[in-house]
Amino acid sequence: MEQLDKAAIGQRIKQLRKARGLRQWQMAELLGATQPAVHKYENGILPEVKRLLELARIGNTSIEWILTGRHWENGSSQMDRMQGEVFDLAQQLHGFTPQERRALTSALEILQSASHHLRTATGRDLRDLNDAEIGRHTRNFEAHVLEPLVAALSVYDAAWVAALSAVESRNIPQLRRASFVRNVQRYWGVTGLKHFFGYDDALDVFGVHAVGGITGALLTGIFNAPSLGGPGSVQDWVTVTSGYPGIAAQLLIQAKAVGITVVWTAVVATIAFKIADLVVGLRVTDEQEREGLDINSHGESAYDY
Repeated sequence: MEQLDKAAIGQRIKQLRKARGLRQWQMAELLGATQPAVHKYENGILPEVKRLLELARIGNTSIEWILTGRHWENGSSQMDRMQGEVFDLAQQLHGFTPQERRALTSALEILQSASHHLRTATGRDLRDLNDAEIGRHTRNFEAHVLEPLVAALSVYDAAWVAALSAVESRNIPQLRRASFVRNVQRYWGVTGLKHFFGYDDALDVFGVHAVGGITGALLTGIFNAPSLGGPGSVQDWVTVTSGYPGIAAQLLIQAKAVGITVVWTAVVATIAFKIADLVVGLRVTDEQEREGLDINSHGESAYDY
């Protein structure tokens, strides 16, 4: 196994901090550490795993880059990590047939030549030209130049639309399925569940947010599965590698998280309600409720009639 260069790791941590415009004390606050600790990290002392994770998040990079200077996923030595959508798009382009790749390559060469001609003719960067200016200059192209240029633009548009549509469609079906189930549960929460228990919830907060949130959290364990088109989840936070433990296992993890949240919320809410009841009371009198809370509680009429 290759030995880690601790001095180089320290330099990369320092580079990361400066790239984000942070001083050592500011980085220490973000890491939940002290300034001397950050100073040690930048001078060759390896940070703890949780600090490495936070450093990677702050720098929009990977732990592999901090430790080795390269991203294991693509070998890049740039600090910023490429977004997952870029890899998905590259995968779709990789699926093009040899003939489609040659057509796309030829189209890009024509577009590059046209761009170079426009830069030479105007003396400006294309990003500084508006659509009208580009159109005015390309109108002067000769017919034998315009025809392949139009064809190249058509090939370029078709290739990108096909690739982007394939990437986007990977996540749309399971999102639609999850949204449909969650909305059905919400409707049941504000109608059937509310009337069954008879609780007082004028704004249907529990029926919409609690029932919908619980349903969504549980469905994440199902529709996040790669077999259903989902992205999976991070299994190893040290190497930031993704995977999936299986629908049943992930569903159990989601259910545990929901259970912990429900218990925590119930306990904290009960304590808060009890304090509020002792201090100001939770409910108004029946007479005040009949007269209207706008007048009794706010001192003004909510209606003109």
